[in-house]
Amino acid sequence: MHRFSRLAIRLLVWALLAGYAAEAEAGVYVKFAGLYNRPSDLEVANAAAFKASLKNNTGFAAAVGFKFSLLRLEAELQHLRAGAEDGASATGPVKVSGALKETTGFANLLVDLPGIFGLGPYLGAGLGYARVDLSNLGVTRANVPVAQFSGADSVFGYQGMGGLQWRIFGTLTINAGYRIVVREKIAVRDVAANARERLSLGRNRIFELGLALGF
Repeated sequence: MHRFSRLAIRLLVWALLAGYAAEAEAGVYVKFAGLYNRPSDLEVANAAAFKASLKNNTGFAAAVGFKFSLLRLEAELQHLRAGAEDGASATGPVKVSGALKETTGFANLLVDLPGIFGLGPYLGAGLGYARVDLSNLGVTRANVPVAQFSGADSVFGYQGMGGLQWRIFGTLTINAGYRIVVREKIAVRDVAANARERLSLGRNRIFELGLALGF
């Protein structure tokens, strides 16, 4: 038992020192992260003004980047999909169905703050362009249709992020972080009125767990 404990401690110390040694290295890396998203409500401001709650959902992000000194530049692709659930309007609760899918490309700049033994915080921000697809967002009250929206739009967005990363085994890095993503309003088709309407997407509040490999 004691021999196993000593071996485990040695392996842990080796991983920490390897991560510390790799901290200042520069080069190209690829990253993949699983995302858990808590989205804001969708809001429509028209004669049938309402809010639709989106379900918490999961997604993924993939990126390729270049690290030099404490800075990182990366190109990232992010994908999320959320279903709608309950909603509210000026005249009371409504039932909402449908789904929202978004795929966004970001250009990110990140700063790796000083850490110890390969473990340290990071901060970053990014500008992006999103393709948002709204699939048959239907609103009913007492089983009577109130509105239905559908369509796709491309809009600009931005994000801010922060978290902790642990560099282990040389070029391998694990990170856990939080980011807030904001997009412009999207223009979609009001099926009943045969007109264009603007929907506010609010913010995505995203928790992430990722893995990066340097070259």
